Amino acid sequence: MSVFRPACTLNAQQSGASIYGQVLSGEDGYPIEFAVVSLLPSKIYTTTDAEGRYRIDNVPVGDNTVQASFFGMSTDSRELRVVSGKEYKVDFSLSEITFRMQEVVVTATKGAAGNATSSVISRQAMDHLQASSLGDVMSLLPGVSISGSSLNSAQSLNLRGAGYGSEASAMNSLGTSVIVDGTPLSNNANLQALSPVFNPSNLSASMTGGAGSPETGIDIRGISTDNIESVEVIRGIASVQYGDMTSGAVIVKSRAGASPYTIRIRTNPNIWQLSANKGFQTSKAGSFNFSVDYAYSNEKLTAAYEYYQRLNGKLLWSKNFGALNSNTSLEINYSRDTQGDNPDMEELNVMTGAYSLGGRFSTNGHINLTNAGWLKSLDYNLAGSYTDKQSYREEQRTNALSLNSSAHGNSTVSNIPGMDVYDSDGNLLTGRAPGDESSYAVVTPYSYMSRYDIFGKEINAYAKLVANFYARFGENVDNSIVAGADFKTDGNLGDGLVNTEGYYPNNPSQRPRKYSDIPFINQLGLFAEDNLTWTVAGRRLDIIAGVRYDLINGKSVWEPRTNVSFELIPGIFSVRGGWGISAKAPTAVYLYPDKYYEDRVLFSNMNSGLSAEEELVLARTWTYDTVNPDLEIATNRKAELGFDLKIADRYQLSVTAYDEFMDNGYMFGMDFGCWNLVSFTQYVQDYKEEGQRPVLKEGNTYNTFQSYYKPLNNNVSHSQGVEFELDLGRFDAIRTSFYMNGAYSASVATDKGYSFSARSGSQSQLEYHIGVYEPYVSSYHWQKLLTTFRAVHNIPSIGFVVSLTAQVNWFEKWWTEYGNDEMFVAYISNDDGKVYPFDPSMRDDPEFAYMFPTLASNRKIAELTQPYLLLNLNVTKELGDYLTASFYVNNLLNNRPLYESKKTPGSFSELGIPIFFGFEMKITI
Repeated sequence: MSVFRPACTLNAQQSGASIYGQVLSGEDGYPIEFAVVSLLPSKIYTTTDAEGRYRIDNVPVGDNTVQASFFGMSTDSRELRVVSGKEYKVDFSLSEITFRMQEVVVTATKGAAGNATSSVISRQAMDHLQASSLGDVMSLLPGVSISGSSLNSAQSLNLRGAGYGSEASAMNSLGTSVIVDGTPLSNNANLQALSPVFNPSNLSASMTGGAGSPETGIDIRGISTDNIESVEVIRGIASVQYGDMTSGAVIVKSRAGASPYTIRIRTNPNIWQLSANKGFQTSKAGSFNFSVDYAYSNEKLTAAYEYYQRLNGKLLWSKNFGALNSNTSLEINYSRDTQGDNPDMEELNVMTGAYSLGGRFSTNGHINLTNAGWLKSLDYNLAGSYTDKQSYREEQRTNALSLNSSAHGNSTVSNIPGMDVYDSDGNLLTGRAPGDESSYAVVTPYSYMSRYDIFGKEINAYAKLVANFYARFGENVDNSIVAGADFKTDGNLGDGLVNTEGYYPNNPSQRPRKYSDIPFINQLGLFAEDNLTWTVAGRRLDIIAGVRYDLINGKSVWEPRTNVSFELIPGIFSVRGGWGISAKAPTAVYLYPDKYYEDRVLFSNMNSGLSAEEELVLARTWTYDTVNPDLEIATNRKAELGFDLKIADRYQLSVTAYDEFMDNGYMFGMDFGCWNLVSFTQYVQDYKEEGQRPVLKEGNTYNTFQSYYKPLNNNVSHSQGVEFELDLGRFDAIRTSFYMNGAYSASVATDKGYSFSARSGSQSQLEYHIGVYEPYVSSYHWQKLLTTFRAVHNIPSIGFVVSLTAQVNWFEKWWTEYGNDEMFVAYISNDDGKVYPFDPSMRDDPEFAYMFPTLASNRKIAELTQPYLLLNLNVTKELGDYLTASFYVNNLLNNRPLYESKKTPGSFSELGIPIFFGFEMKITI
């Protein structure tokens, strides 16, 4: 596949030209094994052997850039004009990246021209920042606010436009892919929450024991940064190689190969952390790199009962097998969230927590093919993971009479398993669906202890194979093609929700459900992409165009994507643009939601002082299937325009305008099918004999609605903005580099479905109509302008770096726009359950007047903050050859202006973050 092929002659694939050489350490002259030597623009690469030697045959004739790189060391490159049939020796000397280098990089750097809009964060930048998790690293991106480092609450990633609107923010996070060493981490089988068909807020972190939610992306607190070599954040239109994402990708590369013993001790008011890693090289078995990390986080000294713990271990093995360069890793991850009993709230006795223990195996490789024509190499990834999880919540409930039924079908049961109940006329009142023969129902006491436990066993497997093709046409055209397939499967074999013995259920309506009964989610992806580079009159044109096809449990989607860039003024000014579709698979919580159970007391004399032999409960259960067979695969349309400017081969400015639109994001909501009119009869006591259960007779009969939530594609979000990055380089006279980035971001989020009003005339009223508002009745708007200026001063001779960051939040604005929220367009009748048009003249009719809520007069007022400054200081100093000390202070001036709410004047909040500081000591042996 070629997006463009000019009429010119194809160079012979067997050019006979070769490049060989050796890669050595600049400090001691020792050979570097597993250094990557690559050719640009062809992207052909190989790695060095134990003696640091490499060889690349059939090098394309013409101009090539030969580049050598290795983890933790500088990158070196040479320009080479290759003639057919010749051999070229190119040796490299790489120096260790330290704070004694002439120029240090402690900011995010822009990704390569022509590719998707991205930023790269180096190991050096993470050291200076003292990042404890990937969330801290994101603060280096344009438009991201700086915050204090903490691990106490679940963290997920949002890229561009994650503003106002909880469903849109959750979908943005769910659609952000985190890829570690070529393997995507998955949250698709996470079911650690009470069922959202009863209440969508059950998916919030407060209801998951503090752990990551099934509605968002993975909880990134579990990813330590201490053995990460680099992080690339793709915010634009990613390559079609990357699937199962809508927002972007965060690509993490772990450190591999030989490296010294490194011990880090880090502390701040919230966290203390200890890590160690070491890489060593063997003569024949390749290189090994191991790391271990422990972190403890407690956000409040006065709340020692709330804390988070993390323990990670990783072993990575790298070895060359002839033309195969391979990396294999084994990881073990443990985490625990705990909220113990708050001594100041003993009457509630609330305790929540979450536990996770998992392992992951992955291997990836690159196979160079010397004599295969266009086909230059094959890449593969294989990975599997298993994670054991438990979440729980325990609390004291008071004044909370509730019905607790064990029926799973449409059944009427009593408080005695299997006991039938007859009325005074001899009519059978109980009736059991198959499987409910032993079901029963009880009414809880006024005060009781409740608890639930959720047990999950998440399994993920991933495989990917990519073929890399390359050809050069004449002197000016390079064409690279990638084609491949990937497969991912996610499942959960846990016991699911378990009602703990000795406790009443926390949510009596939800029933235990084994997750092992839920089908796996299987995804097959096929993709192909063409990367064409054409030099026209000295100006470079890059076109990347590809398409991806995903098949997910019988649902399919096509995803075309393209990026184009062109140099208008060679080496000085270029323009670029991109357009693409990306898709995120529905996770298990959306594909296979729990059933909805509605329990109703028909009669009860429990908690009235009678003996157990005299107590009688009659309860009816209705069961509804909440699966949405019409659920679509969520897609996001991305578009970008931008330019790159470079002046005097030094000053660089990049500006990117973006527009993203999703109209079928996932959420739990309601449609007309979620409202069901049912009729039931309550019973009263007819007579009762001493010591016996009462005999019942019919009481009142009611028509009432039962409703539930189900998975829908009603989540609509639209994000727009402009990002910029300015690099002024280093001014040697003052030993200082200057950088600036920022973004204007705007987002709109809405529910495109109908909204419903279930409002009765009084608390005891059971029969009432349901009001229906028009679609898109409300939309949530958010805007923000934020800039960050960084000055980095370094003195190489003493290994000293100090950076001053000035972040200005110029404004943040959020508000809600409403359609016609004062009038219904339809109503669901309590008489027959059918939908009828609603005429405005009916508003004052007593049959309907109670349906209208009182609307807040300030609901349309926008909140708009004033500008405020956040000043941060970071200092790093190398102390001899073995020690490096780092210190930082965020919000150095403790500037926290008061903001008075526009909606509720007299209500104030502090802007920004409290003053925050941290210290790290790194020992290198």
